[in-house]
Formats: sequence, C-alpha cells, structure tokens
Amino acid sequence: VTTRHTEMPLSLQVFALASSVAFVGTALAARIGPRLRALVDRPRTRHHHRKPLPRIGGVALFAGFAAASGLAYTAAPLSNPDDARRIVGVLLGCAFLFPIGLLDDWRELNWLPQLLAQLGATVIAISSTVFIERFTNPLSGDVIELHLWPYIGPTLVFIFTCFWIVGMMNTVNWLDGLDGLAAGVGAIAAILFAVHMNSLGQQQMSLYALALAGACLGVLPFNFSPARVFLGGAGAMVLGYGLA
Repeated sequence: VTTRHTEMPLSLQVFALASSVAFVGTALAARIGPRLRALVDRPRTRHHHRKPLPRIGGVALFAGFAAASGLAYTAAPLSNPDDARRIVGVLLGCAFLFPIGLLDDWRELNWLPQLLAQLGATVIAISSTVFIERFTNPLSGDVIELHLWPYIGPTLVFIFTCFWIVGMMNTVNWLDGLDGLAAGVGAIAAILFAVHMNSLGQQQMSLYALALAGACLGVLPFNFSPARVFLGGAGAMVLGYGLA
C-alpha cells in the first residue's frame, strides 16, 4: 500500500511515524517524569530498579500508536465496512483505557475499578464485532466452535472473549516490571501479526499492527536495562488491549 504523494510505502510511513512520535515522547517523559512525583514508580519486590523511575512511557506509546493509526485510517481507508467498524472499536477501546490507566499510575487504583474498566473496554470490542467465536484446541488440533453450542453459545463467546482480552492486559502489566520486557514482547508480537496479515492479503489491516510495533520500538530504547521509564498502567492497558 502506497500513498499518492510519495514513493515511500505507506507501511513504512506508518511504522516510522509511530516509532518517531513514541521515541520523542518517551525522551521527554524520561526528562520530566522524575519531577512528577505522583507518577513515579518506586522500587518494589518484582522490580529490579533501585531508584524511582517515571511510569509515563505509556503516554508516548499511546501517542505514537494513535498518530500512526490516524495516518493509516485516512491514507488507506478500509474497503470492508466490517473491518472499519472493528478497527474503530479497537481504537475507541484504547482511547477509553488510556485515561483510566493514567489515573491508575497517578492514584494506584484498586483491582476492582481496573477490572471494571477492562471489562468495559472488552464490551466496546465485542460491540464492534471483535470477539472469539472459534479457536483451535492445542492438544487435539480440532477447531472448537463456541458460537454453535446450543443455548449457551453466545454466552460462551462473551465469557471467552472477556477472559482473553482482560488476561492479555494484565499479562502485559505484569511484564512491565522487568526492563524492556513488555515493550520488547509487544513489538515482536505486533510485527508477527503484521507479517501474518500480509500473508493473508490483509495489507490494510496490517498497518495497525505496524503502528503498534513502531510505538513499542520507539519506547524501547528508554525501557531497556537500565530502564529510564516504564510503560505504566496506561501503556500496559493500551498495549495489552491492542495485542489481544
């Protein structure tokens, strides 16, 4: 996919914009973050750092992902209205989670408000027809069709989708305790998603995976050991939701 005004592939433009915005944003966060004492992560059991570090890298990650997604959406409009609805749902879910994650970084919310927010974002995804209705049994290789189960099919689809999306967000949040792990794993996964989408002929959809990968790589130089900034709750929620 290319734009009309330049020979550079749109995929590279999306990736470069996401990584550039995230890189600049994280550099600023690393400089001004220590002054924001309420948004500083102090060493705890699961963390390896020995001094307080800002946990606002998620602001830069969200900004990079949002800017690049905006470029992808306007430069390569999705021809399939169903795909467009799903992408809008994912972007709205990220926008819904971002301020809540930032509030958690500031006030350290209890588990219940976080869970309710994550379930709310899952409802946004399901409402835009992003849900899991079938999956492959890893033990037998058989395809399990949840939506075909009599009477309880829709309920199973809802429960399984909630379990998957909420679980992914919390998994990424736990990974953020180690330098570079969450952003690194997120970048690798998103790149693999983009490659897989291209192999299926879904070039337009792959742009959003590239946007997420670029945002992760933009944050990564400041998140590698020794980390100068963490993703925080805002970054972990947005990244986990996007990957899910």
